[in-house]
Amino acid sequence: MDPYIGFLHKPSYNHAALASDIIEPIRPSAEYFIWRLFAEQDIRQEHFIKNAKKCLLSKTGRKIYYHQLEKWLPPYRRWLRLQSYQLKNSLINDNDDDVVLNITTPIQAELF
Repeated sequence: MDPYIGFLHKPSYNHAALASDIIEPIRPSAEYFIWRLFAEQDIRQEHFIKNAKKCLLSKTGRKIYYHQLEKWLPPYRRWLRLQSYQLKNSLINDNDDDVVLNITTPIQAELF
């Protein structure tokens, strides 16, 4: 599988469109995760380094971010791996069936 050729996202220079396609179903959860970091003030203004062209997380900000990410990420890691295998198997098995990704994320699955 070529990570630069996707189904939903257009290929562009230095952008792995297939990776973007696979993670698209968890985008709302990922955005909520980031929003929560700010809302709960885990990440604050002083955790950024700013200059005329950039705004980057400081070393302290990155430490906080990665710590929180490691707590949030586990259910999604397995789900993303399964999605990748499912897509690979759909493409390898040369049949006329459509390639289908499971768009029910781990968190959504708990709700049903």
